[in-house]
Formats: sequence, C-alpha cells, structure tokens
Amino acid sequence: MKFRVFLLILILLPALQTVEAQSYLLLRKKGSMRRYTYFKGDELVYKQKGYDAYFQDRIMDFVDSTIVLKNNIILVNQLEVVDVRKARTNRAATLRKAENTLPALGLGLFAIDLANNLIDGSQLTLDQGVTTAAGAMAASGFTLRWIRRKYIRLNKPKFEAFIVIQ
Repeated sequence: MKFRVFLLILILLPALQTVEAQSYLLLRKKGSMRRYTYFKGDELVYKQKGYDAYFQDRIMDFVDSTIVLKNNIILVNQLEVVDVRKARTNRAATLRKAENTLPALGLGLFAIDLANNLIDGSQLTLDQGVTTAAGAMAASGFTLRWIRRKYIRLNKPKFEAFIVIQ
C-alpha cells in the first residue's frame, strides 16, 4: 500500500512542477464590486493614449505591468479606453442571457399571436394584452443591453486597471 502511494507521488511530481500561476488583467471601478477580467488568449479592444483609433489584439502574456499582445506591447498605464463587451465579468449570468432572450421571446409571442389569428381564419387583429406583453419583453431586453457598460475610460480617476499575478 505504501509503495503505491510512493509511486503515485513520483508520477505526479513532474506534473506539479509544470503548474504555474495564472495572471490576468483586472479592470474595475473603485469602490465597486463589478470587475472585468482578461486572461491570456482573450481579445482586447483598446484605445491607446496618443491615438484616436481603437486597436483589437489577442493577449499573449503579462509581464509585470506590461501586456504582451500578438502585434504590440503596451504598458497598463498607456491604456486610455477599453471595450469591455467581450470581457469576462462577475455580472449575473441571468442578466447577460436575458438581454438576448427577452427580445426573441417578445417577437416569438407576437408571431404566435399572429399565427393563431391566421389559423382561426378570423380577421387579422392584434390582441392588446399580447402586444403589450411582447413589447414589454422586447423593450426590457433592449434596455438591459443599452444600460450595460460598454467602455471603461481609464483616464478618469474612478477606474483602475492592473495586472494580477497569482
């Protein structure tokens, strides 16, 4: 029995030596729990200080306070604006899914009501309750999408960005 444990430790020891800490870019508003993270391999859409255009690049590595991108190397303090629509966030998954699902459900409810009227052979009329419910679903989904933060402006003092190395 002891030999098996010893053999298992000898087999797993090389695998444990290759494990390394994961570093990531953390963007957040000071005093808030909301945060956006970028890991190696993620797409980063950013605006660099001194430039008017946005750049899109893939993150390859993090070194100290430097982000090594596929086609560029940039310091964290050179970031001016970051597009956070593709970032990993701690926002509730229900809200993220609702902004796409609710408009589709509203449109589907409206289409089902129209199909029922056509199948019954009656005049093509819109039921006020169904139209109101479908419109409310679509409007709430689009509102969720509209109020979601799309950009973080790091030139404002209320936001901060730094690299976390674990």
